[in-house]
Amino acid sequence: MKTINLILFAIIFLSSSFPSSQNSIVEIDSENFTRLLSQSSNWFVIFVASWCVHCEPLENKFIAASTLYEGEVSFGKVDCNENYEICDSLKIDYLPSLVFFSDQTAHRYLKDDPTESDLLSFTEKMSHPVLSKLTNLDSIPRHLSQNYTVFIVATPNQMTREGSIALIMPFAIKYKSRSYFYMADTTWLIDELRKRLPSPLWESMLKIATLMLELKHPVILAGIDPETSVFLPCDPFQKGKLQSWIRKNTMSLISELSELSYQDLLYYPKKTAIAAVNLSNPETTEFFQLYRQVAKNYTDFIIFSWINVDKWAKFLEQYHLDPAKTPSILFIDSKTEEYYVKTDNMLDLNSLSTFLDQVKKKQIKSKSRLSAFVRLTRYIKQKFSFAGNHLVKFIVSIFALILAFLFLLKNLLNKNKDQPNNNNSGRKIKRNSSKEKKKRKKRNGQNN
Repeated sequence: MKTINLILFAIIFLSSSFPSSQNSIVEIDSENFTRLLSQSSNWFVIFVASWCVHCEPLENKFIAASTLYEGEVSFGKVDCNENYEICDSLKIDYLPSLVFFSDQTAHRYLKDDPTESDLLSFTEKMSHPVLSKLTNLDSIPRHLSQNYTVFIVATPNQMTREGSIALIMPFAIKYKSRSYFYMADTTWLIDELRKRLPSPLWESMLKIATLMLELKHPVILAGIDPETSVFLPCDPFQKGKLQSWIRKNTMSLISELSELSYQDLLYYPKKTAIAAVNLSNPETTEFFQLYRQVAKNYTDFIIFSWINVDKWAKFLEQYHLDPAKTPSILFIDSKTEEYYVKTDNMLDLNSLSTFLDQVKKKQIKSKSRLSAFVRLTRYIKQKFSFAGNHLVKFIVSIFALILAFLFLLKNLLNKNKDQPNNNNSGRKIKRNSSKEKKKRKKRNGQNN
């Protein structure tokens, strides 16, 4: 009996000492990368390197999250030192990086310094269906409070529903990491919205949904904030406009900026307002309330975000902003490489609105354009920030370009040196021909 108890104890101890194979971290390399990702529809992968000092803390959180998660998601790890071709093909410019693979699409995790809870929440979000039927509006405020945006495609009948699904599905797949996408019957949606009045979010949605139902036209409603929504009629003949509109509204009304999301913002069709705040400053809470009110009025023109000056001091210094003076606003137009700053009257709503109006209408001169050096530094940091083979490739490419230039220059000089002077040779030919004529005449005269 004692022997049996010891055996059972040993089995229980061993089984509890190791994580289950379902949630263990799989080492991914160049040989098994394609095969593994094709076997499962959902993979959450961390990209690290041995020389990366920030990788180990995040990797420990990632391992902890993998053991706690109970859904159908596989967790993997790629060492970019050993498998640089994988990281190069995915354009992994920062380490550590987190990428979720779902529906043959790679989605970056953009938040800085996530907790285990953040990683679990993101995993649950990504395991959610790409496009699902909306059955309860209670989940919408929860999604919005987590800084996700929500798209609701409301259709009046089956015919428009099928066409709308085909139209919206590519965008739902592409922006899965940032937004929730739902389908809903317009009549059902109107009834549910009426039950939840009064609310600024539901009131604006109800007004548009009722109008679209009367017109028998599908519509896309986007919630970008617990109190704010925007809309666009779902017209299949305006796919380009739809794509631009959805991309604009995948960002929540005001979001905290990370290094990765900042790089992403540079390619957005909107301009960017970045509020620099000190979270320990007592004025910050009041400023955020005013900042949110301003954001609601300019959401079609500007993406609003904020940064903590403790982490972004060097970044602010590039734009001649003093990190000690908060709150302040940095307005960046990435297309024209212009920026504007505001540091005074930050707790005055009219002053904030006036500033943005003047920027929009170009009534104030930009502070200055970003210098060529800053643009080059940004490009190099974006393309070659991860050490190792990327840096080697960059140096070799520059060296090869210099050698090619010198080789072409040498050939050009030699060619000019060997080429005869056409003007001089022409004159000589003429001179020689005239002498020959004189000699010929003289000879002919003597013969006569």
